[in-house]
Amino acid sequence: MFLVAVPLKKGNQVIGSVVIYSAITGLNHHVNSFKGIALIGAIIGIVLATVLSIFVSRKMIRPLAKMEETARHITEGEFGRQIQVTSEDEVGRLAHSFNRMSTQLKEKIEAIEKLDRLRQELLSDVSHELRTPLTVIQGFSEAVLDGLVKSKEQEKLYLSNIIDESERLRRLVDDLLDLKGMEAAQTFDEMEYVVLNKLALITVERLRHMANSKEIKLTITVPEQTFTVWGNIDRLKQVLTNLLDNAIKHSEAGGAVRVELGMKNNYTFISVKNSGPGIPWEELENIWERFYKVDKSRSRRGTGTGLGLSIVKKIVEMHGGKVSAESEPGQGAVFTVYLPPTEQA
Repeated sequence: MFLVAVPLKKGNQVIGSVVIYSAITGLNHHVNSFKGIALIGAIIGIVLATVLSIFVSRKMIRPLAKMEETARHITEGEFGRQIQVTSEDEVGRLAHSFNRMSTQLKEKIEAIEKLDRLRQELLSDVSHELRTPLTVIQGFSEAVLDGLVKSKEQEKLYLSNIIDESERLRRLVDDLLDLKGMEAAQTFDEMEYVVLNKLALITVERLRHMANSKEIKLTITVPEQTFTVWGNIDRLKQVLTNLLDNAIKHSEAGGAVRVELGMKNNYTFISVKNSGPGIPWEELENIWERFYKVDKSRSRRGTGTGLGLSIVKKIVEMHGGKVSAESEPGQGAVFTVYLPPTEQA
């Protein structure tokens, strides 16, 4: 039996007591009930904790497994593959970083592949451009050595062709070295204030004889205002010379070539327009590529190297400018060079 007694006092005198008693078997029953409830609660807690931990771990492991799967695909060549980001916690931030890495890797791989493709194309183009003049030189040289020349005039013609093709080879090598040197440099060493008015007039006069020999009318429009730029005078002269040379070569006899100097959209510009056959619109984006020639039928007979416009574009960009081409088939073409102006100190 379980018994508890508490005395009742009035002042200092005990006048009675309160006694509580119970059989011990009933108390044991209640204790055992509490133990059962606690045990059931513990079991339920363990089960819930286990289920919750499995759910959380799967939620965390699933994106990691996706990353592992994506990484495996990347190693197999599927560059740029992305992971779907469903959270912004640590795992989500890791997924964002993984996606950025994958995108950058794809861009770098594509850049490397493009560079390798351009290198192979350049090697193929150079080999092709070298083969033609070398074949001509070899053919005419063998004809002279084998005694196939019947007259002095024919011998002179053969030797003249050999010299022409040798000059073409020299120009090709010079242009390739020019491009290579400019690609390795960020800017030109010898820079100065250049008055474009004077440069344009001098360059046009230098090529006037070439235009007259084809009966082409060469004109230039120069305003009274002086346009000055900061640049390398020899390279800028090379730009205008290349554009004028192209314009004259691609103009028919009796045609016209016009040079204009002015200001547009806060840029000093020099434009060269001819009255030639023009350039098809689908070809305009490609004309700045090395060895690209619009008229494939003339490319073997012409004296150009196919590098002139590539050199023009590179020189202009190294001066902080830009170059554009506009054309309508049958109505000629307009090449415009834009250069940032400067005030001469």
